Amino acid sequence: MMKFSLNLLNNYVDLSDLTHEEIASLLTNAGIEVESITPLAIGSNLVVGEILSKEQHPDAKTLSVLQVDLGPKYGSEQIVCGAPNCAVGQKVIVARVGAKLANDLLIGAANLRGVTSNGMVCSLSELGVNPEFLTKTQLEGIEVLSDEAIVGDEDVLNYLRLDDAILHLDLLANRPDASAAIPLALELQGLLGRKKDIVLPTVKETFKTNASVEIKTDLCPQFAIMEVSGIKNGESPLWLKNYLMASGIRSINKVVDIGNFVMILTGQPLHLYDASKVPSPKFVIKDDVIDPKFLALDEHKYDVKAGDISITSNNEIMCLGGIMGAFNSEVQLDTTRIYIESAVFDQATIRRSALRLGLMSDSSQRFAKGVNPHQATEVINLAAALLKQLCEADEFSNIVNVDNVDHTPQVIEATYDYINRRLGTSFSNEQINNALEAVNIKVTQLDEVNFKATIPPYRLDFSGPADLSEEVIRILGFESINIADLPYGAITLGKRSEKAQKEKLIRNHLLAQGLHEALTYSLTEKENQSKFAYLNKGEPYTIINPLTPLREQMRLNSLYGLIESARYNYARQLSDFGLFEISDVYKKDGEIQKQLAVILVGQIDEHGKLKQSEASFYHVKGLFESIRELFNLAASRFKLTTFSQSENELHPYRSGEIYANNRLIGVLGELHPTAKNELDFAKTPVSVLTLNLTELLKMKTSTIKASDIAKYPFVKRDLAIVVKKEVESGAIIHTIRRSAQKIVHAVDIFDVYEGEHVASDEKSLAFSLTFGDYEKTLTDHEINVAMENIMNELNTRYGARRRS
Repeated sequence: MMKFSLNLLNNYVDLSDLTHEEIASLLTNAGIEVESITPLAIGSNLVVGEILSKEQHPDAKTLSVLQVDLGPKYGSEQIVCGAPNCAVGQKVIVARVGAKLANDLLIGAANLRGVTSNGMVCSLSELGVNPEFLTKTQLEGIEVLSDEAIVGDEDVLNYLRLDDAILHLDLLANRPDASAAIPLALELQGLLGRKKDIVLPTVKETFKTNASVEIKTDLCPQFAIMEVSGIKNGESPLWLKNYLMASGIRSINKVVDIGNFVMILTGQPLHLYDASKVPSPKFVIKDDVIDPKFLALDEHKYDVKAGDISITSNNEIMCLGGIMGAFNSEVQLDTTRIYIESAVFDQATIRRSALRLGLMSDSSQRFAKGVNPHQATEVINLAAALLKQLCEADEFSNIVNVDNVDHTPQVIEATYDYINRRLGTSFSNEQINNALEAVNIKVTQLDEVNFKATIPPYRLDFSGPADLSEEVIRILGFESINIADLPYGAITLGKRSEKAQKEKLIRNHLLAQGLHEALTYSLTEKENQSKFAYLNKGEPYTIINPLTPLREQMRLNSLYGLIESARYNYARQLSDFGLFEISDVYKKDGEIQKQLAVILVGQIDEHGKLKQSEASFYHVKGLFESIRELFNLAASRFKLTTFSQSENELHPYRSGEIYANNRLIGVLGELHPTAKNELDFAKTPVSVLTLNLTELLKMKTSTIKASDIAKYPFVKRDLAIVVKKEVESGAIIHTIRRSAQKIVHAVDIFDVYEGEHVASDEKSLAFSLTFGDYEKTLTDHEINVAMENIMNELNTRYGARRRS
């Protein structure tokens, strides 16, 4: 968000006849979005008053009864005041009865503990001035005006230079030029058709400096300095303070404020060094300095590493280039001689260094977005001229400038027909020429078809003819487009793809089960890739310049990230909950995989809090079964086997792997006690499920078919068999169904036994079988034959025998 004083802009383009709404609409329609326009201060019915007398309130120790002279028009009024700093003879801001201040505060006559008060003596914060820019004294008491203030003056905000408004811009990355007042004013000149020459002041060189510059890095293509002496530093005038305040910058002193003001005007960050504190006049710019304890202007220490841009003197860092200066070269009130620096630094390097160090200053933000590299001499001269005007500086050196920037103006060739065809317009050559000239693009018409455009140096967003067409339509207006000439296509009904519909179905289903949807980081650290990594194995993508080692790779699996999220919530007293996440995971040389991850922690509500059960293997298995049934996928198409991928992550006897078409598509189970301890869940039950939705949603589903209610009775038979322990019950159920598929309608396991009367390497399984036929009543003979076929098949495949 960029902020500008409208009064400052008005110095360069006449905005006096426009309302705030008109200015906002003009800029927004031209592609520079105005977030809001807010007053710098608010107050009606204000007047400058002088305190004639002060007496203690008879019934309140913290209140004073004042007699205040409001000038010949209003005479004197009695006002009760609670400010600790009010005194006789002070000139103050008085809000008369009927005044309206910030936050819709209305001032009326009041009776304060038996004493009449006709008005209020104001502080600046009561007028809506941002408290961040006020001193402790200003915040705790009333505002005391200078002796030059005229008693009875009703234009108080003008006297205080607060009759201003702040323009809040939400700029896109392609318009860094609009982060400076002068380029923004030039934009407004073009939009309004109000040309006005902007001439920046300069100073005459009075001596040759012995300063020198050596650049030892390609990350700094240009570096210029001027030496200025004879400075009388001090507090900045009101107009400068308020221009800075409107842009969100606190006033420090005249010299520092001038540097910030030039940055606001031109977009070029300057750095000012106290020349007496610089060890050597030779400035060397490097990118290989290592200093883990660099003390910056904010009095914090930072770890400067190789790759950061450092401005050094005698091998000592004077400034972290483009970000912040060193504390040991700070300009203070007693500073009389300075070096003014204007430089160009590599955008990506400034951005990375600022993010790593957590130093997103006004300077670094501008360098990261891009600054005009063609104005070093102009901005240094502007700063020097302001030093002469405000600080009485009288000695100005030559500018030492090491410059490797190509200053050749950018020229783009285009045709008038291209502009019109791209826009769907029929502008004349003259209209196009005038529109481009309005925003300071010099047009040279080569013939009736072709022209070339010379781009102003502050416009960094131009790369080709398409940008010229955008400028034309911004200036001439989108209403000029002939809709009939634009290409068109048939309107189609938008809807989710089948895959997206299925994902939405799963998401809604899990939410209906009481789970909460989570969104975790797609980036993770290298060491975490092997944790709970079951479905997506391969080489991960690695970020070339990660912001932190914790986010250096794209994750291969999503389950561990969800477990970490549950761990975070559990540590904050959330003990019973469920989370799920549907997300994409990636690997090199492989397709993007859509994964579902689920974690259940603590107790699961079955009937509210009246009946609960611990999160277990069966809960996550039930979730998988319910998802399977959502898509009418037969249980026989899936195989649940023993979990075998790790030793200490999932419980060895309460976990499993899910296969479909002989491919692993899921893992589920309870956390291993060791894993629970390492993840700080202690003895709290935790169960997890992860599914490869890419494979699951590829599986073809059949439509649900309706059938008549059976007319003939069903018959149930029990079958108890003994098999080896390693034989899975799911495989047996599948075999039973296949052996008598025409008349077996259901197979349910109801008992598993190991122990007495059963060999140590065997187990007993008991099944309930439901037989039936929609065409007739089954006879005992038919059922007995089916049972015999089933038993023979089980014996052949698994060595099963009936339990006696």
